Order: sequence, then structure tokens, then C-alpha cells
Amino acid sequence: MPEAPSESEVIDALEFFQDALFKIAEYKLPDPARYARLRAEVLLIEGLAPRLPRYVREFETPDDVWNYIKRFHHTWEGRRTRIKESLQPAFDWARQGKAQHVDLRGGFSGDVKRLVVTEPPASGSERKVVVFGPDDAVGILRLRQIQSELTRLGFPSHLIRELPDIPDQSIEQKARLWALRAPFTIMEDSIAGGHLVEYEYCKQMSVTTVVLREKGKGSTWMIKETDSLDHPFIRFIYYDPGDVSAAVTEGAKWATEVSKRRESMFREHEPWRGSK
Repeated sequence: MPEAPSESEVIDALEFFQDALFKIAEYKLPDPARYARLRAEVLLIEGLAPRLPRYVREFETPDDVWNYIKRFHHTWEGRRTRIKESLQPAFDWARQGKAQHVDLRGGFSGDVKRLVVTEPPASGSERKVVVFGPDDAVGILRLRQIQSELTRLGFPSHLIRELPDIPDQSIEQKARLWALRAPFTIMEDSIAGGHLVEYEYCKQMSVTTVVLREKGKGSTWMIKETDSLDHPFIRFIYYDPGDVSAAVTEGAKWATEVSKRRESMFREHEPWRGSK
């Protein structure tokens, strides 16, 4: 196994990559091949990838990244600040000396979006709530609050970004798989993020889904409360700024009742499912 990179080597790789993102924030797009190399260097450090923001993991070219981060702020200074905040968890992790190994001596090939995640998937009948939502610096704080409240209520949960990838499946397939496996999903939708796509997956697959929004906010008209008219397994709950706990409690209670009703109906009409 290649020697583990030192803390300074990991931080250097992150700083070079951050500089490339800063250039994109100013619409000074770097050479695509150089950007791909810098991106691969951080993605292939075992254990680091889950700490990187979703736009880094999902968007492969400078143009794609620009089309995403230009929504961060109307000024390049604002976009740089948001980029720096979104990379902070990765820097914090690197400074704790957590890196395992990285081997770029032979270059890289294939789909570098297939990230290395060390924790194994849940086994047996254990099912965990999946939490979706923006995973920038502001969004992560809200997702952690939701996760903390779910823990207090007795519901094991994971942020989608932290769940293991499946080696022969895409990120899109990963989101679908874990959503279907969950007893229900919770989606924080107060600000824009990549969860719009995941919302559509949950809607299409009839996954019991709670959408939480801070009062007066919402990410996009594409995620709309009227969806619950045709999709009764979706519910929108609004909460006061800074007080998401009550909304999580209400949503978890509702989702549990929906799941029980669906389970009961499946057993009634599909007796081969058994009693467990």
C-alpha cells in the first residue's frame, strides 16, 4: 500500500484545488485537464472525499462548476467566501491527520466520482433515515441539527453525502438506493442545493419524504407544496428561523404513521410478505 500522505501534503493538495475554485469564482476558468488533475488528487485521498462539498464531487469540469457556484453570490468575493466555507470541513479533517493513502503515481482514469468511503453500509434489517439538503457551510449546520433531533427521537440517520458509494453504480443510483432503503427521508429545502434532483427521485419512487422549510424561504418553485396533492407520501413543514426541532419531531411522527399504513396495506394485499 502506498505511504500515507503527510498532513502538509493533504493540505497542499486542498489549497491548490481551492485556488482553482477561486479562479472559477472569478470566471477565470482553469485548463480543464489541470482542473481534473487537481480534483482527482483530493478525491482519491481515502476518507477525504465525503468531507468535500457535493459540487466538487458531482461536477467534473470548470464550466459545470461555474454554472453551479455562480448562484452562490452576485460578486466574486462572495463566491470565494462560500467556496472557502464549503471546503472548511475538508481542511479541518486533514489537520486531524486522518488521511490513509493516495496513489497518483500511475495517473488516474475512469469515474473519479466513485468515492472511497471506509464505513460499511448498514447490515441486516437496520434502516436509517436519509437526510438530504444543501451541504455548503450554512446548509451543513441545518442538516446536523436535523440529524441531532432525529437521534434524540430514536431514529438512526445519515446525511446522503456520508453514506457509502457502491463501486459499480453512479452517484444518482446511490441516492435512489439509499432513499428506497430508508423508512423515510427528510429534506431541508430553505436554500438552493443539489437536492432538487434527489427530491425528484423520491417523488418518482414514492418514498415517504418530509420537506422542511424555514418560514418565508424555499429553494425553488420546482419543489412545491402542491406536489403533496398528487403524492400523499410527501409533506411540507415550515419552521421558525433557528428552531427546526419541532418541525423534525412533527415530520418524523407523520412519516412513521405513513410508513406503518403503507406496510399494513402491503401486507393485507400481498400476504406472501409474512408477518415480520
